[in-house]
Amino acid sequence: MMRTVFSPLPDSVFASGSEYKINTDFRVWIQISEIIANESLSEYDRLLSVLILAFKSKIPDNPIDAIKALMIFFSKGGEKGTSRPVIDFRVDEGLIYAAFMQQYGIDLYKADLHWWKFRELLNALGEDCMLTRIIGYRSARPSEIPDKKHRAFVQKMKNRYSLKHQLSSAEIAAAFE
Repeated sequence: MMRTVFSPLPDSVFASGSEYKINTDFRVWIQISEIIANESLSEYDRLLSVLILAFKSKIPDNPIDAIKALMIFFSKGGEKGTSRPVIDFRVDEGLIYAAFMQQYGIDLYKADLHWWKFRELLNALGEDCMLTRIIGYRSARPSEIPDKKHRAFVQKMKNRYSLKHQLSSAEIAAAFE
């Protein structure tokens, strides 16, 4: 069945021919993305942690099918992520919180938000919030800015707000594979 614009958001995935209930809370999926990116954990420990966090009660018998199903859910039905990370949920936690309060009046410490809804709201933040400006600096390509002064300013801001190496959304999705 194809999902339409205002269909209920999914709360389960299909793996090995069966439907399995999953945790859809944005906090769980932020934690999952952090676990996948944590290179100090073994691959086995990362994947086991993801399976335990993601599935509400029963983990599918075939972990490969389970991970593939979770990858599709994580990437919101197979959407491709950006190639360069422009947000870090830990580093930017305060900015994300402030942006959601400012724009939507949503207190993320109390909110009950589905992962997909959280991502849509995060992607739709207006240009007037600090998080959006910082993401703009992180994703900017100063070499493509013709004005010398503006290019220097953008490079300075890019350096100030740069993120240490981390996995992009696409790399996290690929790690599920």
